[in-house]
Amino acid sequence: MPVFTLGTSQSSAELAARSGTAYVFAQFINSDETELSRALESYRKEFDIGAGQRSPYVIAAVSVVVADTDEEAQILVSSDKNYRVTLEDGKKINVGHLDKAKQFIRESGQLGTIEVSEKKVFAGKPENVRDELYAFQEETGIDELMIVTKVKDQNKRMRSFQLLAEAILANV
Repeated sequence: MPVFTLGTSQSSAELAARSGTAYVFAQFINSDETELSRALESYRKEFDIGAGQRSPYVIAAVSVVVADTDEEAQILVSSDKNYRVTLEDGKKINVGHLDKAKQFIRESGQLGTIEVSEKKVFAGKPENVRDELYAFQEETGIDELMIVTKVKDQNKRMRSFQLLAEAILANV
């Protein structure tokens, strides 16, 4: 049975490498391209073949919203923000709500900072999103993509998956 380590940072990638597990980078939580690059580099460099599977295997879990037009897709994309907390001891965590970021600092007993950023969402009409995903996969060398679609309306969410699947199959 395959075992995967899910994470959003270089430290989680290093854990996956030492454990010899496949690594899933939750890009839909942490859209920081520098952190993704560091995580992938560390994972591939430090991967321990003896600890688990035969070779490094990376999945990126990405946020995707597909609609008939680019404009409609942008309307469906919620205004998701990412809150990155950095504590004075250097520990970092990404959370999805400002209240959680403040709570984390308070409970840590340390001083900390909060950086706010927009989450990366691959959004648009089917062919554009398909091409962006292929380019992302090519640039990063990721083995597989996992799609996360945070659209509240179930019919529109299912339509997003359908449009993406059709665009991918049309390109095979």
